[in-house]
Amino acid sequence: MGGADAAATVGAYRFAQVWVHGVAAVRESAAAAVVVRFAGIYGPGRTRLIERVRAHEPGGAAYTNRIHRDDCAGVLHHLLRLERPLPLYLAADSEPAKQCAVMGWMAERLGLPAPSGADAGDASLGKRCRNARLVASGYEFEYPSFREGYGAIIAAMVRRAG
Repeated sequence: MGGADAAATVGAYRFAQVWVHGVAAVRESAAAAVVVRFAGIYGPGRTRLIERVRAHEPGGAAYTNRIHRDDCAGVLHHLLRLERPLPLYLAADSEPAKQCAVMGWMAERLGLPAPSGADAGDASLGKRCRNARLVASGYEFEYPSFREGYGAIIAAMVRRAG
């Protein structure tokens, strides 16, 4: 399967350029360091995408990558315990997906109509990020895809509302 890994070149966006310079500064320092690049973080209190579904906003056609906030903490804990970690990891769940697909799945779980068609203009944006280096290090995801992570959030929302 194709996709970007932790060492992949990033796009021309300002954020990506700043990130690349930050990684270079860490590598050039004398301190031993491990850089972890997290995908989009979601979890309790980070439900912007769910709110977009509730507002019937369309999803994008670009691939997006995400990681549950509990897995962010788990990744850091795991890497701190490794005897010889690699210098760079990409922390993203195991299922990159088009934003419109994630939002459609959410709408179905929430009993809402599917969001309107995706904006095809952004289909060339985004990358399918690979977490192979992280998984090979022995990390096991609590939420391996958006389905488990957002599923738990939606279930909690339904329980609170019921």
